Amino acid sequence: MARSTFKVLFYLKRHAEQNGKAPIMGRITINGTNSQFSCKMSIPPKHGDTEANKAAGKSVVAQHINEKMENVKINIGKQYQRICDRYRIEYRDRRFLSESELRAVTNVYVPNYKTAIVKNIFVFCCFTGLSYVDVKKLSQTIFTRTNGAICGSSTIDKRQ
Repeated sequence: MARSTFKVLFYLKRHAEQNGKAPIMGRITINGTNSQFSCKMSIPPKHGDTEANKAAGKSVVAQHINEKMENVKINIGKQYQRICDRYRIEYRDRRFLSESELRAVTNVYVPNYKTAIVKNIFVFCCFTGLSYVDVKKLSQTIFTRTNGAICGSSTIDKRQ
């Protein structure tokens, strides 16, 4: 199972500076995907420590801002952990259907026409070894009828 990466950091949005203060922004990164948000706080840019992701100095204001940012970071971490615990997925090494499972899929009745088409395409992919993308490229023009059997008359270029 692939390991998940999770990180929360804070930075100043210096180009949005107003009245000598820059807004503090947060960024959550999960598996390389970023999401940014406003912390609804601002400080003078000279008091921002970009290396440490916090307000620089030991003033009461800096300590108050750092405490708020730490609380935001802790709450985001708790929510992320809660989501991970709730939606933990068990991965299996098996990457194929057994014969009985494939037979069950083939024999299942699907009342919805579109769902039946999807089921039939899936079964076709299982028997031919083609991926969905390859099946999507198929058209009636590449099939011919020979001695009552339908035969494919084209090859699929996997390099595209």
